[in-house]
Amino acid sequence: VAFRTDPVRVASAPLPAVVTGSRCPHPLAAPTSPTTIHHHVVRLTAPIVARCACYRCRMELASLPYLALGIMVVLIIAPRLVVGREMAKLAGGYDNHDPRAQQVQLVGLGKRALNAHHNAIEALPPFGLGLLAAIQRGVDVRVVAAIALAVAGLRVAYFIFYLRDQASVRSACWALGLLGSLALIGLAVVGG
Repeated sequence: VAFRTDPVRVASAPLPAVVTGSRCPHPLAAPTSPTTIHHHVVRLTAPIVARCACYRCRMELASLPYLALGIMVVLIIAPRLVVGREMAKLAGGYDNHDPRAQQVQLVGLGKRALNAHHNAIEALPPFGLGLLAAIQRGVDVRVVAAIALAVAGLRVAYFIFYLRDQASVRSACWALGLLGSLALIGLAVVGG
């Protein structure tokens, strides 16, 4: 069963095969139903975390790709904080009149942070477009969420390794993250 982000489809989607014995405090139906506790079972198929088959858990799973997208946006901003701090350490302090000219003077950590910032800007479009296209084309949200979170995690590691000047590990994270973005685009082409 492919759980989609459309609440009407999600609420009416048939429940997958389950194993008895677990409980979930969330209502099985859409949020407009009474909020009584339903005793139902946990799916075996969720690759990210053990999730039940109720409406709320499916909606939480459907939000994970968007969380990854938010992380990717934060990764554009985070290096700029390091760049600003390093620019303030230069002679004359932070030059708010012409910061781009001052950025040319950066070396070491400041220069690496600036490069990480530029690379994060370059990485966002293929990731974001692939993510949104895969969701729109109806690719199983569990697969999209797993790939999106993996790419976001790799990009966080990329940023850390860039600041630490660990070039080979950083390049491996970059390559794997790019493969993840391309996988999302490929899944969007194939569709759900």
